[in-house]
Amino acid sequence: MSQPLKITMLGSFSLIRDEKTIDDSNNRMRKVWLLLAYLIYTRRTRNTQDSYLSLIQGESDDPAGRLKALFYRVRTMLDQLGDQAGHELIIRKNGTYAWNSDIPLELDVEEFDTLLSAAANQSGEERLATLLQAMELYRGDFLPKLSTESWAMPINAYYHQRFLDVADEVLSGLEERQRWDEAAVLCSKALKIEPYSEELYQPLMRCQIASGDRSAAVTSYETMSELLFDTFGVMPSEESRKLYREATRERSGHT
Repeated sequence: MSQPLKITMLGSFSLIRDEKTIDDSNNRMRKVWLLLAYLIYTRRTRNTQDSYLSLIQGESDDPAGRLKALFYRVRTMLDQLGDQAGHELIIRKNGTYAWNSDIPLELDVEEFDTLLSAAANQSGEERLATLLQAMELYRGDFLPKLSTESWAMPINAYYHQRFLDVADEVLSGLEERQRWDEAAVLCSKALKIEPYSEELYQPLMRCQIASGDRSAAVTSYETMSELLFDTFGVMPSEESRKLYREATRERSGHT
């Protein structure tokens, strides 16, 4: 496999090579995808047989046999990316299974980290542009279908928080530059990831008001208010209510 293998773990889990794609949409193969995700994400770590067995604890009276069968299924699934791809990508090393480090790959999680590292040494427009690239990569949280697995939970939480922190900075930068449409799009994307965040609804409403779409701002407030009350039994903050009053006042003044 000479072409870089494109792998996504943010928002969904998929492997892409040329025109061939496989993804984790088949819920009946959860353990197969679990092993594959763990194998790829920890590929720079020296994994032991026990580390893989810990992922399938309590599933069989013969865990070693069960593990062998699951890795056979992983390799068979990977063969959809090319003839014998499964045996090229997953090799036997030190008496256990390992990802073939000689195969070039592009992993969105690592690209996200690389962009944030680059932004740390930048400022102004350059930093904003780099952070916007990172936001484009973040299509959702880390391995959402495997997020309850003990090894994936802290990684999922880490990237979720990093996304929110970067989104907050990028939104401030876009608002400062009056790039309302871009900011509104980013707010909408972030709300799909963090749907109960009042701190994301507020900049969305500000952008909608600034761009003249006051009806949309009212709708955003009403959606937020209903979510907060139905889920947590609380009402929006004074800052949100102030934006609502501004939107309704401006809207009334233009009717």
